[in-house]
Amino acid sequence: MNFHGVEKVAGVVAGVR
Repeated sequence: MNFHGVEKVAGVVAGVR
């Protein structure tokens, strides 16, 4: 599993939300 990808997506989503 790519945790780095999840972290990046989570960070972007958190910033947008």
